Amino acid sequence: MIANVFLLLLLIFPYAVLAQSPYTIQGKVDNVSNGAKIYLIYNRDAVSVTDSALVQSGNFTFSGEINTPS
Repeated sequence: MIANVFLLLLLIFPYAVLAQSPYTIQGKVDNVSNGAKIYLIYNRDAVSVTDSALVQSGNFTFSGEINTPS
């Protein structure tokens, strides 16, 4: 019985390590008009990804999921 539980844990562990985690980046900028865009550029699986957020009252927010350990 203990061997079966241990084997099950070994099989599940890689999926837990590769699980996606949510992230949120919030920021504030001065002297930027409402509706202006802020860009975030990052690499995902060796591909460059560009994301954008709109500035509203000097604030912006990026959110998404990351699938690699941080």
